[in-house]
Amino acid sequence: MATRDAAFKFNLLPPKSKEVVELELEREDSITYALVLIFIAALIYFGLVLLNSLLIDPRLQTAQTGLDERVTQRASFASTLALHGELYVKTQTLRPVLELDLNPAEIFRVADALVAGDPNLQIESYSREKGGTFVFQILAPTYADVVEIAQTASQIPGVSGVFVRGAVLNSSRTNVRTTIALNIDAIAEQQTNN
Repeated sequence: MATRDAAFKFNLLPPKSKEVVELELEREDSITYALVLIFIAALIYFGLVLLNSLLIDPRLQTAQTGLDERVTQRASFASTLALHGELYVKTQTLRPVLELDLNPAEIFRVADALVAGDPNLQIESYSREKGGTFVFQILAPTYADVVEIAQTASQIPGVSGVFVRGAVLNSSRTNVRTTIALNIDAIAEQQTNN
């Protein structure tokens, strides 16, 4: 066996220099370091994947479930929100008209003041328009009475915006049908109540 070991020790290649041997050792060390770095990177990647699957994904799923529940809850209240919005719009639309709402006694006070002092004047009808303006139709004997009615209306406390819309002689030619529009202020009602 000794001859066999001697045969294997025989090398025809020239021996390597010390610098070449050191260079090869450094190369081997750098390959080892590179393999260690690749292994460490693989461990870090595996750790991140494990962290993602164990911590982040469940929390994302919980958050998504909570968000879906909120969306479902809002959808269930959609009809209530629509009704609330509709009521809000209607309330805001009616607010100016409701602010002009008056006590009927105030309307009758103005009507009595329009025909007071003249037994020939007769209120045929009265109405209220959408904007809050009151319209009275009064039967008067002459056109001169129409002017007096307009003057009387403008002097009534709490009445503003007096406007004669028309004065027409009726078919029997005995009376003049007068249409007068005016505004009755809600402030006047409050003053009379106090």
